[in-house]
Order: sequence, then structure tokens, then C-alpha cells
Amino acid sequence: MAIDELNRLGALTAVQKVVLGRKLSISSWVEKGLRELALRKEAIQDDEGFELDSDHDISTTLKLFWLREEYTSIRTSSLGNPEKKFLELFSEEIQQLREAERGYMIPDSDEEMKKEAVEREKELAEEEKRWAEEKRKKHEEKRRREEKKKMMIEEERNVKVKQLRERMNAARVIGDGQ
Repeated sequence: MAIDELNRLGALTAVQKVVLGRKLSISSWVEKGLRELALRKEAIQDDEGFELDSDHDISTTLKLFWLREEYTSIRTSSLGNPEKKFLELFSEEIQQLREAERGYMIPDSDEEMKKEAVEREKELAEEEKRWAEEKRKKHEEKRRREEKKKMMIEEERNVKVKQLRERMNAARVIGDGQ
């Protein structure tokens, strides 16, 4: 009940969700906290990094920094879906926490976990669609820029050809006049 109340109130920061979720084996808190840290606009502060890794090695903070780079970088379109990277980086820890949760779950909580899993799948599918659309848009924008560049080069070439023809015609006129 206290866990549900904290969730309802939104009283925990992303770092608190991860730290408390790890201590209490609440996988949903850890997953939500890590996602929030990966997606937020503000950088991860030093004190947050130390708090995240106080009971773990520094790899959590490093993974988050790397993942944030994936989320925010233009290179994302060529490196794949950051959501998949999130799952690759943190799924083992989250799965271990889920296993620990099963040891103290009551039947209603088990049903809730199933609902959360379905919801996560839906979110993942939506995220996949969003990233595919973003990748398509970036590709289309790149294609338009390249096409515009080609047109500018062609136009520049045509201007130079025209200037060259005008000079040649002027030279002929001068040559014929002499």
C-alpha cells in the first residue's frame, strides 16, 4: 500500500526510484527511474551518479551517459533504436529484481505485474514506431538536403557554362571584327 501511495503521489525523484527500487526489489521503480534519467533534458549530476552507484559499480552511471548520448544524438538513426539499447543495458538487472519480487508477491500483485508487462510491451511498440518514424524523417531530410545540394551544384555549373559561352561569343565577335 505504501508503494502504491508513493507511486500515486509521484513523490520520488528518478534517482530515488532507482536506489530504493534496488534496495526494496521493486523492478518497476528501477525501470521507471532509469528511463526518466535516460530521457530527461538535464544532465546527470555528479551527486546523482554517486548515489546511483553507491551499492553498484560505476557502470550504471556510465551506461546512462552512453544511453543519453544515444537518445540525444543525430547518430541515433544509424545506430538503431535507443529503447533496444536500454533493454540491452538494463534488462538483466530488472529481470533479477522481478525474480526477487516473485518471492514476496501476493496474487493481486502478480496480476498487476502482468498488466505492467502488457503496458510495457505497448509502450515499447509505441517507442519503436516513434523511432522508426523519426529515422524515416531524418533520412528524408538528409535526402532533401543532398538533392538541394545537387541542384545548387548543377545551377552553379550552368551559370559557369553560360559565362564561358558568353566569353567565347565575345571572343568570336572581337576576332571577327578584326
